[in-house]
Amino acid sequence: MGQLIYLTVTRPDITFSVCTLSQYIQTPQKPHWDAAIRVLKYIKGSPGQGLLLPSDNNLTLVGYCDSDWEGGCKTTRRTVLSHGSKKTKVSRSSSEAEYRAIVNTCLTIVWL
Repeated sequence: MGQLIYLTVTRPDITFSVCTLSQYIQTPQKPHWDAAIRVLKYIKGSPGQGLLLPSDNNLTLVGYCDSDWEGGCKTTRRTVLSHGSKKTKVSRSSSEAEYRAIVNTCLTIVWL
């Protein structure tokens, strides 16, 4: 799973699957193993896909944020962050959800 998480930097198409699978690292079961194998088969079947990050290009960092007031996860009703397995609390209002989204985006940009 660690290698798949690392791979999501250049393969954003597998980010959701890897993020969801990483929630079950402590207690994996047969369906999780099957899903991980399916992700690996997808990667093997699509060579050349992903982001190319050339070393001689000046890259510009641009950040976007969006709030999910009702919660993204249907099970826990919490919003799943796109680049990690952390979950945020459910907001009480749309203003709080927007604020949380902006704060998380700013923290990510500062970290990058």
